[in-house]
Amino acid sequence: FMGVKAAIDDGRIGAPEMGIITSRDPGAPPADYIKRSGGIFKDMMIHDFDMAVFLMGGMPERVMATGSVLTDPSIEALGDYVKLVTYNEPIIVLSTMKAFEAQLPAERFMRIHKSYIINLDKVEKYNSRNIEIEGDKIPLSRHKKTKLMEALSS
Repeated sequence: FMGVKAAIDDGRIGAPEMGIITSRDPGAPPADYIKRSGGIFKDMMIHDFDMAVFLMGGMPERVMATGSVLTDPSIEALGDYVKLVTYNEPIIVLSTMKAFEAQLPAERFMRIHKSYIINLDKVEKYNSRNIEIEGDKIPLSRHKKTKLMEALSS
């Protein structure tokens, strides 16, 4: 990865527009194991996140849950995907929002909705229903409004 980072920094391969990270294991663990532990997905997620931040050159601005599994319907049914919106392009990692949220620095990131975690430094405006980051409106849970106002004022 150092070689890729050097090539990005030196301008030899241009600015990254998309990062695709794939973690592999010899075979998928049983769905029951994944449900309880996260398996390789939970174990690898933080490494994938660190690699993405390193290569893309910055922390994600917001995190959105989305995704699909193409290998095993029982794993797909678990629905544990997180989409990272970075400065350049989105990155998909397999994780629960709860597990991903636990890995982020609480002083910089906040879960504002069941499907959204935001970088507090990127909030441009907000009202009782939405926050705005780079012109995108992101829903704000009414239960998170007071906590958001406190976080933004500190």
